[in-house]
Amino acid sequence: MSLFLASPKSLEQLLKFWTGWEVPPKSLDLEVVSQAGLPKSSTCFCLLKLPNHYLEYETFKADMTMVTSVTDVGFGLN
Repeated sequence: MSLFLASPKSLEQLLKFWTGWEVPPKSLDLEVVSQAGLPKSSTCFCLLKLPNHYLEYETFKADMTMVTSVTDVGFGLN
C-alpha cells in the first residue's frame, strides 16, 4: 500500500475548488454521485461532488488535478 501525501499547493487548490475561497469553512460536505464526467463543486454550499465511476486511483487523481488546476480564476480571484 502506498501512502499519498498532498503538497500544500495541491491542498490549497483543492480548497479553492471546493469552497471558492482560501479560508477553510467550519464544515465541508462531500457527495458521491451517480453521473459521468468530472468532479464538480458547489462553492456556495462547500459541497464537493465526486462521480462514482472511477475504477483506478490514477484516473481519479488526473481528473482532480485537472479540475483543481483552474482555481486561480473565478469570483474574487484575479
